[in-house]
Parts: sequence; structure tokens; C-alpha cells
Amino acid sequence: MKEFLLNLESKDKIGIYRFDTDGFSVGNIIKIWDNYLLLKSYDAENNEDGMKIYQIDKIQRIILDSDYIKNLGSYLLDKTESSYEWLYTKNLNSIDDILENIIKYRTLVFLHLKDETTEICYITKKIGENYLLEILDYNLNVTSTEIISKNYIRLIKFFDRKK
Repeated sequence: MKEFLLNLESKDKIGIYRFDTDGFSVGNIIKIWDNYLLLKSYDAENNEDGMKIYQIDKIQRIILDSDYIKNLGSYLLDKTESSYEWLYTKNLNSIDDILENIIKYRTLVFLHLKDETTEICYITKKIGENYLLEILDYNLNVTSTEIISKNYIRLIKFFDRKK
């Protein structure tokens, strides 16, 4: 899959499917590096659904063209840069660069974990191969502080907290 993704144009609109999580996302490719794909995703109503970081070796299916993707409209790229300015103004060359900026700009994230649970949180610090998290409730109040292994995270989705 990595070789194929590297041949796509940056900001191409694609669908990604992972059988292990039964997850499907449609969005624009923002960046591909190492073993990671950064995708600006959209829901079925064509509303921005956050940024998703996928491990390329976990992707089992890529949809390049479908009626569903076409019906989302051609304006998926409109003002892409406005919500995540740091993605476009910083020299980001690795997943560590992305995570460093998520921490620096206190970006709200939604983590899908290997135990099939999800957490809404802020990643506040990297400690070796682990991350210090502030776990939030649905009112965005901190309910706990936890350390989690980088390998325990299946998917990172992040949002613009200014919206």
C-alpha cells in the first residue's frame, strides 16, 4: 500500500478502509511520510471530521474513485489551510513532528486504542515512547491524567479547538 500511496498526488481525495477496526474514512491526503498517512477527513454530510493519522501498513483497502466520493463534492479542499495552520506553516517531516505540534498547540484529539476504546484528550507531553494524556469528559473537563504507550494507539484524530 505504501508504494501505491506514494504515487498519489498530495491532497488527492481517497477512501481508506481498515478491516481490523471496520473503519472507513474519506478525505484529502495532506501528507505521506515514513509509515504514516495524514488525511483530512469528511463525514457523509461533507462536514470536516477532523484530521486522521493512519499507519500505512494497517491500511488494507484504498478507494480511489467511487460515486460516494464524487458525491461529496469538489469543494473538499476549500480553505484547507485555515483550520490547521501549523500543518502548513511548519516543516513537518515525521509523525513525531506532528505530535510535537499537537502538544505545543494543545490540539484536542480523539484516540482509538487497541482495546477498542476511545478517548477524547489532550496529549500534553512525550516521555520516551509514551504520551502523557489529559482525558476529558464530553464537556471537555479533565477527568484523569494518564500515561499511554505509543504502540497502544491505533488511530489519532484531531480537531481545531477554535471551532
